[in-house]
Order: sequence, then structure tokens, then C-alpha cells
Amino acid sequence: MIMKTMKKIGSVLLAAAMLLSAAACGSSGGESSTAAPSGDGSSTAESSQGGASAGGDTVTVCYHGDTYVKDADGNDVMKDIFQDFTDETGINVELTYIANSDWADYTTKVQTLFASGTAPDVIYVAVENQEAFIQNDMLQPLDPYLDAHPEIVEDYEENVAEALRNAAQYDDGLYGLLNCYETCVMWLNKDILAEAGLEVPDPNWNWDDFVSYCETIADKTDKFAYCIPTTYFTANGWYYSFGTGYVNDDYTEVTFDSDESKELMQFWLDSYEKGWCPGDPFNLDGPVELASGRIAMTSVGRWGSATCYNNDMTNVATAYMPAKYSDKKVSAWGFLGVSSKTDNYDAAAALACWTASYDFSKRYCSEVNGNIPARTDVNTPDNYLFDWDGQEIFYTVADSAVGMQNPTCYAELETIWKSAVTNVLSGAKDVDTAVNDAAAEMQSSLDS
Repeated sequence: MIMKTMKKIGSVLLAAAMLLSAAACGSSGGESSTAAPSGDGSSTAESSQGGASAGGDTVTVCYHGDTYVKDADGNDVMKDIFQDFTDETGINVELTYIANSDWADYTTKVQTLFASGTAPDVIYVAVENQEAFIQNDMLQPLDPYLDAHPEIVEDYEENVAEALRNAAQYDDGLYGLLNCYETCVMWLNKDILAEAGLEVPDPNWNWDDFVSYCETIADKTDKFAYCIPTTYFTANGWYYSFGTGYVNDDYTEVTFDSDESKELMQFWLDSYEKGWCPGDPFNLDGPVELASGRIAMTSVGRWGSATCYNNDMTNVATAYMPAKYSDKKVSAWGFLGVSSKTDNYDAAAALACWTASYDFSKRYCSEVNGNIPARTDVNTPDNYLFDWDGQEIFYTVADSAVGMQNPTCYAELETIWKSAVTNVLSGAKDVDTAVNDAAAEMQSSLDS
């Protein structure tokens, strides 16, 4: 279950302003009066300011890179989807992609936009940066807009999985309507499994099963068995499986130096030394490696389906993360949030709410990033790119998964975690030293 979080009071603590290589996302300014798009091509109730749709308004949006936004012909699908919103409302959308190496990098660059006075009207928010953006007063609640448009709330509550509805609810308001969510599962290349004489595992397999698969793949093929997780989020799924995490539940104490955490780090090192996995995980894209036939298994979310599909590799399967000490499953989510710096609140809120609609969700989760639709009326077999073994685990995982650990200092924690893994695999530090040193750095970040 996703717990509500109390919003802390505090000033914005941002890095010194610097110019981004990406184009700046400036607020367009001006008060707007915008009708709510219905999601079926029409506009409905008037806004809290009264009046009709504000044709000619422009909303600036910052989005996390352009990796998954183009189709096989190079067309920008994301901009095409937002054109649907413009056609419905008359509100133009200026979309800027923030080039980034990971979510921590994206978070820092968006913070820099605020520090430099070039904040956008709307920001793409993921669970990784939700706390940082909200606790540092970079977003504002949707409540004023939703109070004037109860039909949006009704649609959201009727069609979004109950466990997800309050993911962005704080004591002072609702900051976002989710359009997608994720979990971390194990993707398997069935061609390599067949080469090793293995069947697709039961979706609820355990750690011993996974280790046995690694041994057999290494013995029977010249492929890597798996890829060490490449992101904080996907690694969180492994730590949950080991009954641990980066921090405790209330984000006051670091637990990264637990015995279970060290055991997992030792397993990754042993796997590398045995030749079960590549030793440069942060220079790899797991789904690409899986689709190319270089590795047999990789731990990512539903977005792996988009990579496989775009690389003509659909002979795949999925299973839950193999349980070692716990069957706890990780979840994450995303939404568009309204900037606290916008002068165009109604138009910005109209766009943010529209991205939770059926029309947006249907296209966004299938044509752009392959994430799991938050809407149950879109998270259906006919809205998946292709069929694969184990696909059904994505239909109901929201009911049991637990949110990723996302303290305000998430960006620092990811950097520290990656450094620890790199130090271990490179031999720069032994497991105990690397994990203990990282835990001390994490605690310092948590306390600051």
C-alpha cells in the first residue's frame, strides 16, 4: 500500500544556477481560463476562473530525455500525442527534452532550471524525484483545478488502481494524477533459455531457482546469465528481495550496510568473477543486451517490452524478481506536475490532468515508454505491444507492490550506490569497506 506523506516546510535548496545544454523551459506567463479536456475529443466544465477554453495559450513542459519518444521511422510520438491536447483545447505545448544520464541527473537539471529562473509550467515527475520536487516547493497542488472539474476526479477514482490513487497526495493537496507506474521484474530471452535446455520459470520462482538458471546458462552457452541492475530503482527491487533496502521506512536511518545488503553485493561480485554477468553495468542497457542475445536475463520494468519490440525480439518472458528472503515487490510511478513558478496555472493544470486521461494513457504507455498504464481500462492485453509469457504479472502488481524508497536526497543516494558497486567490481574496495563507506555517505546526505 502507498502511504500518504506529510509535506515538510523548508526553503528550496538548489545547486548554483548554470546553463543547460538543453533549451530552457521558460514560463509563458499570463492568467488563463481553461476548460477541462474530456479525453474523448471534447471539452467539459469551465475552469475555476470561469469562461471558455483559452485558445492561444502556450504551456512549457520539461520531459526526461528523448530515448523512448520516437517510433521506428524517427517520428516524435510524444509531440504528436501532445498535439491531440492542442487540438482539443487550443492550448499549445512547447516540449523540451532534458538530456540526462539517469533520474538523478534529470532531477539535478530540473532543479537548476528553477535556480536559474527558467522553470517550465509543467514538469515530468517520477517517484525518484517526487519528494525532492515537492518538499523543495517546486510543484503546486492540483486541487484548485480539480475542485472546479469534479468529473476528472470521478474518472480518475473510477479507473485508476486504488493502490496508486494517493501516490502524490500530501497534507496540503494532490500534486499529480498518475498516468503510469512500474515494477521491477526479470525479463528472460527464451532463445538463450532454449539453448541452455531451460524452460520459462514459474512467475513466482525463488532465489535458488535463479541461481540454478545462472549456473546452467553459464555452463551450456557462451552468453552472460544476467546483468547487474543499472539503476537505483531496479536495484531497489533486488534489495527488497533480500529483505532490506537503502534506508528504513521513515527515511531517518540508512540500512544499506545491513548483512543482507552485503550478501547481495558479494553475489554480484562473485557473479562477475564467474563470468555470469558483465562487469560494466552502468555502461549497458539491460533490455538492449537482452534483445541482442548477449545476456539471458535482465531486471527492468514493463518498458523492456518497448526495447524488445523495437529490436525485433519478441521471444521473451517475464517473471517476478526471485525471492531470497522476501517476496516484497517494488513499484514506481510517473505524472506531470504543475510548476510552482508558472503564471499560467489553469492551462498547466489542464494539461497535467489530461495526461491521466484514457486517450493520453493509451498512446503514451504503448507508443512512447512502454510503462504500465495506471488506468485499469488501459492496462489490458490489447494495449500491449505484443504477447509474451508471464505478461499477466503486470496486470495486478499495483495491488501488492511497495513504493520505491525515495527520500529527498534520492539523487545523492543513487550516485553513492553506483560508486559502491563500481568500487567493488573494479577491486578498488572490498565488499565490507565499499558498503560501509557508502552507508556513511548516505547517512550524511539523509541528515543534511
